[in-house]
Amino acid sequence: MTFAKTLNLLKSQSLPGLVQEEIERMILDGHLLPGDPLREVPLSALLGVSRGPIREAFRSLEEKGMVTVVKNFGVFVRTLDPEEADQIYEVRELLEAMIGAKAARLTSTTWARWWRRCARRWPARTSNATPR
Repeated sequence: MTFAKTLNLLKSQSLPGLVQEEIERMILDGHLLPGDPLREVPLSALLGVSRGPIREAFRSLEEKGMVTVVKNFGVFVRTLDPEEADQIYEVRELLEAMIGAKAARLTSTTWARWWRRCARRWPARTSNATPR
């Protein structure tokens, strides 16, 4: 990244915000796994920043529920217990059903025909019930 691009990025976002986004991306991409310790010094070296923005990012990530801070012990990527994971999937299932229902109501006849053609062309990727 060029200096100008970096400068523009810093004008639009704070350094701790950028650090937070990068750590969040590392968690979501699976580079940091649930239960992994997050150490200030290695992360600051990896991201090329001082430890201050790392600490601020940890606080923001804790507020978002992505990390757990254990006082006098460290910061860890948050783990989910089975009950919490079940609750998340239940909510997700309800949201997906609502989204699907809304999409079905908003879908025009043209789009419906297009989807039917797609389903006929790739039967291996659709269920056994091909739309008519």
